[in-house]
Amino acid sequence: MTIVNVSDDIKEKLIQSNFTSRFLNNCFNSKFLSIKVEDQKIVGVGFVGGLLNSYGIEIIEQFRGKGIGKKLLSDVINECKNRNFSFITGVFKPINTISIKIHMNSG
Repeated sequence: MTIVNVSDDIKEKLIQSNFTSRFLNNCFNSKFLSIKVEDQKIVGVGFVGGLLNSYGIEIIEQFRGKGIGKKLLSDVINECKNRNFSFITGVFKPINTISIKIHMNSG
């Protein structure tokens, strides 16, 4: 995983990677991204942005279940600590049991 700032190059790569439009809007307006690249394509992203330091993670479907989400979350938390954020907030769907498990195991 790599921590990057949101640049025009990163925006273009995200668009080409077929993430949802709502997720892309959040990424484009974030403070930084944690990205996972496979074969020069971004396959997973974690972001933090907004007044409430909201974070989110999305992984391209065929790359799910490989531990990428756990690593992205860890990278996002560590980068927030490095940048001296006092808090981050996140929201996930109660039916997303995989996300709940990752968050519970991350503390």
